[in-house]
Amino acid sequence: MELRRPMGRNETFYSIDKTRDLLGYSPHHSWRDVLPDPRAEA
Repeated sequence: MELRRPMGRNETFYSIDKTRDLLGYSPHHSWRDVLPDPRAEA
């Protein structure tokens, strides 16, 4: 797989950038809002 730019810490190989550009899509929810951060101290 060609890597075109460095990936951020929470990025995946799938991106919604094209969807944002073409359709103006912006997600209303994030899994980060639902699941706790496993790196956070308890």
